[in-house]
Amino acid sequence: MKHLFYVLFAILFISSLGMGQLVLHPKTISHQGYLADSAGVAINDTLPMTFRLYFNDSLAFTQSFPSVPVIKGVFTVELDVSSLAGSSLGFDWLYMLETEVNGEVLTPRTRLSASPYSLAPWGTNGSSVYFNSGNVGIGTMTPPSKLTVNGTVAASGINTGSESIKIVRGTVGPTGSILSGSGFSVTHDGTGIYTISFTQPFSDYPSVSVSVINFGFMQIGALNFGGPLTVWIRDPSTGTFFDSNFTFIVMGGSGSVASPATSSASSPALPPISAQK
Repeated sequence: MKHLFYVLFAILFISSLGMGQLVLHPKTISHQGYLADSAGVAINDTLPMTFRLYFNDSLAFTQSFPSVPVIKGVFTVELDVSSLAGSSLGFDWLYMLETEVNGEVLTPRTRLSASPYSLAPWGTNGSSVYFNSGNVGIGTMTPPSKLTVNGTVAASGINTGSESIKIVRGTVGPTGSILSGSGFSVTHDGTGIYTISFTQPFSDYPSVSVSVINFGFMQIGALNFGGPLTVWIRDPSTGTFFDSNFTFIVMGGSGSVASPATSSASSPALPPISAQK
């Protein structure tokens, strides 16, 4: 047969499903091409074809069709790539498509366009993404639970399903400067006396942990419903208040505050919630 001239007409992902439906998309690629002979004349014939996907020059997928109609040079096939979509490779890699027509491998290979990459397991629902089956791993290829993270997670809050938990942590300098952390502000109300106010109040009385970096006696002052937090630092032997670096972690409910109370952090005579060295 005459040498074929091959033009990639389109590669696109075909799905009859609307975005946002909580169902799995079909794992197929609709591949359309154009065939002409060496004189540029469009071919009209029925020909056997084989299609191969390569990743890093290694064969990842192949599918053959014994007879594909070619009408005025145009042919269309549906590639069933469900085996790829469910493999460890998935569609987050760069693939090259090779086409063989009637025993003749056409060159060059063509790069897969963006649309087939929507075959990755994620679906969309508005501005959200979702995954309905299997587990998700970050830093691991074998996640044992719905979400497994092999590494450090940075989070300002945790939603347990029944309630949202907010975490605020930071380091404060002797003069009340914020050395690390966010979501709060600090006032230095007097020697050894600090008030920490939260950008978003807690919805309840949160749990508090405070550590004084220099050796001293630390008292956690009155913590109102939702905040703020008062911290006092004094010498354990003399009771004298002094300024010092300290770190804190506050964890509690996140949401609307019922009836936040108010407090003054100016007086160390406020009854402490707890005291620790």
